[in-house]
Amino acid sequence: MTSPTTRAQRRACELTVLREQIDEARDLVGRERRTPGQMAPHTLVSQRALVAALEEYADALTALGWPVPYRLHAELELFRGLTRAPTLLAHSARESLPR
Repeated sequence: MTSPTTRAQRRACELTVLREQIDEARDLVGRERRTPGQMAPHTLVSQRALVAALEEYADALTALGWPVPYRLHAELELFRGLTRAPTLLAHSARESLPR
């Protein structure tokens, strides 16, 4: 049986790893955003990776019974919207084409 201290240390370690994944994904999105030109397909991939990292961290916090910080929740909603936008725009553009 593991002690409460050991479990807490393991959770803290897991959260630290998840937090590092978020930081890496944010850095990649930031570098790609600074690249001149139009949004490249790999930018959407990196944004989706950021969404996945944010969701995993939020899920881990929720599993521990901890609140998801407002800023994290807002960032997650923003990037969820950004990663859906190209699909929605492409769909609406097809609908507006003459038949």
